[in-house]
Amino acid sequence: MLVTLLAAIDATILASALPTVVGDLHGVKEIAWVTSAFMLAQLAVAPIYGKLGDIYGRKLVLQTAIVIFLAGSMLSGLSQTMVELVLARAVQGIGAGGLMVLVQTIVSTLVSARDRAKYQSLFAAVFGVASVGGPLLGGVLVQQLSWRWVFFVNLPVGLAAEVVLAIVLENQELRQRLPIDWRGAAAIAGALSCFSVLVSLGGISFPWFSWQSGTLTAATVALVLAAVRAERHAVDPVIPGAILRSRVFRNGSVQTFAVGGVMLGTVTFTPFYFVVVKHYSPTLAGLLLASVMVGMITAGVWSGRRVSQTGRYRAYPIVGFGAMAVGLLLLALTGTRTPTAVVCVDLAVVGSGLGLAMQLIISVVQTALPQELIGTATSALQVGRGAGNGIGPAALGAIFAGALGRAAVANPGVNGHVDAFVRHAYVHALRPVYLGAALFAIVGLTAAWRLEEVPLAATVGQPAPDSTAPARDHIRTRPETSQL
Repeated sequence: MLVTLLAAIDATILASALPTVVGDLHGVKEIAWVTSAFMLAQLAVAPIYGKLGDIYGRKLVLQTAIVIFLAGSMLSGLSQTMVELVLARAVQGIGAGGLMVLVQTIVSTLVSARDRAKYQSLFAAVFGVASVGGPLLGGVLVQQLSWRWVFFVNLPVGLAAEVVLAIVLENQELRQRLPIDWRGAAAIAGALSCFSVLVSLGGISFPWFSWQSGTLTAATVALVLAAVRAERHAVDPVIPGAILRSRVFRNGSVQTFAVGGVMLGTVTFTPFYFVVVKHYSPTLAGLLLASVMVGMITAGVWSGRRVSQTGRYRAYPIVGFGAMAVGLLLLALTGTRTPTAVVCVDLAVVGSGLGLAMQLIISVVQTALPQELIGTATSALQVGRGAGNGIGPAALGAIFAGALGRAAVANPGVNGHVDAFVRHAYVHALRPVYLGAALFAIVGLTAAWRLEEVPLAATVGQPAPDSTAPARDHIRTRPETSQL
């Protein structure tokens, strides 16, 4: 949970400090790269961390990832130019790529499949609290100390996590080491990097229909094909084909993609409503946005405990994605005179849906695969969520920009009042954004409806029957042993 706090708070604390950082380092042109460099590096190395953890032991690899992350945090806080900050953020991302992947994998080896959802919900609660508290803490640090403390604050949390891991987490029993498929790993990292740059900077630093977008798209496709070829011939591939042939894994990947799109889409664009339409301060807008996290934490903890008690889980992601779609459709009906309390209730409905679906997906996929492939599968799921995190805001941002432009042309003023014009324009622009996010939820609902339910093991190490027998035929398994 300390590692989860470290990863989650860094993802949000920079938001309120970024304008100050840009003003201090005089780097408006590089502002997009401060976030994109972190995301690019994080997404690119996530699959490699899963494989390294499976081979060399998750404790050692997790501790190494924390050290890299803290080094990047220190370098970020000491940066004197925007270029230095962007490079330091990339180092941070390389470390962050292993934090959530390895934490989720370690939980799967410590806790039985039946109890896993209950513990995963606690990690989701930490993430929710950090998502709300991060921007507030960032604002306080910038006002009272310096923007550099936005990065330095990671050091005590990270060092505490290192100490706790060293004391309480036992070393993992290692499996036979096979040569790592570095060629495939490089191709996968390259493909994810090109994709990350495309979705992060497309429409911002360069137009979607431009030679830059075309080059990145072609490079992504070429590197994906190269990765597929390399993985087919590798002795121990980074992402084994057996995982991709698993119906449960494919289903879970679609659901994690949908969750990423819904969550980032909602959190990114809703503050525009509170600040522009309702004229609330950014701080108050952040507090009101906590409605999403309240719903997510409450539903996540409750559903995790219910799964632990009953062993049944299929209904929760179905209800969850349904609640996301309903909440987003209600948000699409929001107008300039809609009471703030009603908007917060709608946001809580979306958050409840996220809480019901988000952590259960990982637990179900981990249950369906052999122990030696859990790390690899978990890292691949994180890539799916990262893709949703990137594509969701990018696509919805394009929709928002286009709708805002059309609203400005169609409605040049409301009774000659400029403020009313701006408020109505933003309301009209946000409606298609929420409808687009609802499409992500419907995609997730379709996948959740097709999910097959299997009994969850009640003890650690006990294999659970699943619906992926054809995939298991292609997996080289070994006798079940304690992972930690």
